[in-house]
Amino acid sequence: MPQPGQQPLGRGGFPQVPGLATSAQLAMEVDELPDAYRLTGGPSRAKWLVPVIGFLLLATAAVAAAYFLLTDKSKAGGEITTVTIVSIPEGGSVTVNDKLLAGKTPTTFENAVIGEPYEISITYPGYKSWEKTHTVGGRRETVTARMDQILVTLTLTSSPSGANVYLNGSKSAAGTTPLVLEDKVPDNVTNVEIKLDGFQPATRRLDWAETDSKTENFNLKR
Repeated sequence: MPQPGQQPLGRGGFPQVPGLATSAQLAMEVDELPDAYRLTGGPSRAKWLVPVIGFLLLATAAVAAAYFLLTDKSKAGGEITTVTIVSIPEGGSVTVNDKLLAGKTPTTFENAVIGEPYEISITYPGYKSWEKTHTVGGRRETVTARMDQILVTLTLTSSPSGANVYLNGSKSAAGTTPLVLEDKVPDNVTNVEIKLDGFQPATRRLDWAETDSKTENFNLKR
């Protein structure tokens, strides 16, 4: 008999909790069930377990699927985003991981994964190639490339020497032969004219597409 203030005990000596039965209590009570109510009487008496077990299996599968999706997302580095790529000057060709993008700068690189590194390369005529390994750090990023012009060196000689050198139609002589012009923008040294009193002027057009250094000799004629 329980003492005053002591919680009453149920079957098996377990404390009784209103509306709640312990697993031990349930096990003992199941053991005390008459044979007519036991589940061992045949498959028909266990039919109510089928939907319950099915629900539990589906719930377990859903939890497992969610876990693996979150794990895969974490391994992938995060969300998908868009990276804007610009260059100075504009109009450069862009490759990302050796894949040429359709547009010129400014352009966008779609489906970039946050946390993943990408090899970005930009080319523009008359400028040095720009390359960078960029790790996407957040949403809507912008990568800016400040490109350096290719500078060239032009060496000019003439026979006889001492001739005046004119570049790109300028009326002022850049110097006299022999002459070395360093760190010049290619577009500023594409046309060369040599003049010497008593000799015919000589002109030449230069192409800097495949080199950054040239030596040009002029044999002047009377």
